[in-house]
Amino acid sequence: MSAQLMLGSLFDGNGGFPLAGIYAGMKPVWASEIEPFPIRVATKRFPAMRRCGDIRFLNGGELEPVDI
Repeated sequence: MSAQLMLGSLFDGNGGFPLAGIYAGMKPVWASEIEPFPIRVATKRFPAMRRCGDIRFLNGGELEPVDI
C-alpha cells in the first residue's frame, strides 16, 4: 500500500483544489491565499490546513514538504 500524497495549494481561492485532492485520497497540508472571503470558506472546509497568507512572502524552507 502506498503512502498518502500530501498537497499544498497556491492561489487557493475557496479550497476547490484541496477538496478535489481529498476525494482523490490526498491530504491537504497548507494553502496560500490573500482574499478574506475565500479564506473563510476554505478555513470552514479545512480547519486543520495551515494558512500561509500571501505567496509573495512564502519561504519554501519553512513550509512542510508536499508531493503536489
